[in-house]
Amino acid sequence: MKTSRFLGLALFLLVLFLFLALSLFSSICFSAPGPALTIEKVEENSGFLTVTFSAEGLFSPRIVETLGRGLPATLTYQIQLWKSRRLWMDKLTLVNTLVYRIRYDPWEDGYKIETRRGTSPIVLDIEHVERSLCVHAKAIVGSLTAMDPTSTYYVVLRAVMRPVSPEDIDQVESWLRDGKPEGRRGVSAVPGYLFDVIVGLSGLGDEAISAKSTAFRMSEIAGASESR
Repeated sequence: MKTSRFLGLALFLLVLFLFLALSLFSSICFSAPGPALTIEKVEENSGFLTVTFSAEGLFSPRIVETLGRGLPATLTYQIQLWKSRRLWMDKLTLVNTLVYRIRYDPWEDGYKIETRRGTSPIVLDIEHVERSLCVHAKAIVGSLTAMDPTSTYYVVLRAVMRPVSPEDIDQVESWLRDGKPEGRRGVSAVPGYLFDVIVGLSGLGDEAISAKSTAFRMSEIAGASESR
């Protein structure tokens, strides 16, 4: 009896291993080009340093498929302003983080975008979500008062489409609620070990990319938006 159970378990594990290996091989051989991030313009607007940028490939087919199954995802943009220093390490001067949580609403058959400001109206398709979140015009980095007119700077931009986990969902929900304590609900209420299995089988993983602007001085960007 014990032998038959052991053989059954071994057969199950072997089939599972072969399935995962085939999935990994297929993803490597037939994967689409990776994500891309482009910083199109760094300029001054009303006393603030702003960046216009666009992203491609963050909503990969496997992420879109997993979102359609009801598992949310979090898209984070971190915009950093660095000060170049010749005889020392470059200095991080400003940083701004944009966080968007995407979830599918099966009752409305559409997607919601959640930010700290609140929840957007239902959008009808994932293409609308991608266009809304992957093109940013004049995203604020910070105030120009933090910059030295005689120094050289550059912008580093990082975008991450983060896989879900119970901890990630709790942290994002807390951030969206401004730290108001509430109990776990929805997907985050699933026991940890079951949640790990669901995420693992879903194929959801990081889509991350970074980009760096050319070096500039304040005099090269100040008043650029008004001059056009």
